[in-house]
Amino acid sequence: NAFQLTNFLRDVNEDLDRGRVYIPQVDVRRFGVDLAARRCTPEFVALMKFEIERCRELYASADKGIAMLPARSARCIRAARTLYSRILERIEAQQYDVFAKRASVPTSVGADSAEGLDGGSVALARRWVMSFGTRVTSLRQQVTSFRPRLALGAFIAMVAGMIATPLFDQGGDERRALAHVVVAALFVSAVSAAAHDHGQRALVAAASIVVVTFAVEILGSKTGFPFGEYDYTGALTPQLFGVPIVVSFAWAGITLTVHGALRNVRRGRIALMACAITAWDAFLDPQMVGEGYWQWEPSSPAYRGIPLVNYLGWLLTASITSAIAVLVCKSKHALEARTLIAGAGSKSTTSPLP
Repeated sequence: NAFQLTNFLRDVNEDLDRGRVYIPQVDVRRFGVDLAARRCTPEFVALMKFEIERCRELYASADKGIAMLPARSARCIRAARTLYSRILERIEAQQYDVFAKRASVPTSVGADSAEGLDGGSVALARRWVMSFGTRVTSLRQQVTSFRPRLALGAFIAMVAGMIATPLFDQGGDERRALAHVVVAALFVSAVSAAAHDHGQRALVAAASIVVVTFAVEILGSKTGFPFGEYDYTGALTPQLFGVPIVVSFAWAGITLTVHGALRNVRRGRIALMACAITAWDAFLDPQMVGEGYWQWEPSSPAYRGIPLVNYLGWLLTASITSAIAVLVCKSKHALEARTLIAGAGSKSTTSPLP
């Protein structure tokens, strides 16, 4: 909304200090702005003018809604709208250079700053406006600090599930339950760690991988392409079209974990990720067959009873999931080259994947 975008424009410099960029990236690229340089270039000025005009259009469209509010509420919101608009005016007054000085509304602004408003409404709106940015910043910090804690907690749960698995009989209900726990924890840990560095892009990448791999698993279990002839048993539930839903979440968790582990690789990253994910399966697949989660049609050549074509299928599918992770998770912190992926490189011994 207009208030939020106004905050983003005012706080460009402070957000960069925290490794954050909230101005729409499509606009940053369109105007050819290098925010990391923190210079008020002609390109940056053009970007700011464009965003300020967008803000004012949003304010204008909101004015219609303000008129529909009860009188007392309308006065307060209208005052806040006026004071926020003043922030845009302050940015313009300092020639759009938000790097040199933070634009703020002077404390001397009173009732005369908002036409037709009583002093009480302006004072109330001023307190709300002054605290709004603080609340937003505090919320951002809380969310940012929560992600690594969530990743660590999920990682601990995953390790605990892996340790507990050998304590129960192979193929038993306890192991099946622990398999679901391990995959869920792997997924949450990997996505939380990736989200700490890539924000909502990590969620988009995870969701895309879940959808794509579920489609591939349906194709594979029905046609034998690209993994070879195999069938899921009824051990892992729930299932959709004969494929356990948990399988695609394991694909996403593994891919994002490997993506984080290889975060410093610049050349051949997708190929290296695909090879690492396939190697993960070479270790994992025989164990999952032993648990009775799926079964293979006899075939040769094979490795530990698993057809070698399976690993070619994994390499192909992992190349796709790796490309999704790399392309979607272009680090929004790349401006300061700062990554804090947690739980990367961990291996699950009970992730149910063919």
